Amino acid sequence: MNKLMQNRLMMAALGGMAGFSLYLLTELLQQNILPERVAFALAIFATVFFSAVLALAGPLRVRQSAGGALLVSAAVTLLLSWAAFRFDAVDDLFNGPMHFMAAFALCTLPLPFIIAWHSTTLRDYPTLFTEAWGIIVRAGTAFVFTGLVWGVIALSNLLLGIVGLTIIEDLLELAP
Repeated sequence: MNKLMQNRLMMAALGGMAGFSLYLLTELLQQNILPERVAFALAIFATVFFSAVLALAGPLRVRQSAGGALLVSAAVTLLLSWAAFRFDAVDDLFNGPMHFMAAFALCTLPLPFIIAWHSTTLRDYPTLFTEAWGIIVRAGTAFVFTGLVWGVIALSNLLLGIVGLTIIEDLLELAP
């Protein structure tokens, strides 16, 4: 197996672990096993960690990207959990768009600096600019590809619905 295939397999494994962890968190939240604030912290940590690992895994090796993502997700989880104590319910933290934008900025701004830290110096502004745009392009491509896949699934469902087959619709209605 060549290096490109190993990288693709690692990225697929990371995506699978991200999906499985979010599935487990969803199950824990539906059964009310964890307190609200603990579940909030775990959901923030998992979301930020896997998003950062997948964003950093392109220019960095997986071990380096996991280390950087661990630092970012721990800091973001700590800060957002601390900010949630200002509200009676955790859901009130993100009731406005500005709170969400601030959390998004807190998650994404350190990522180019982590890449630059591993490759050159932190003050190499062309590298910071290039890596920031690289993250945006990779994320945008991932969203477009995901949208195209779901579009093909929806069109296939419509096409099969013309002849009376509901296989895809039945699969989509199943609970995770």
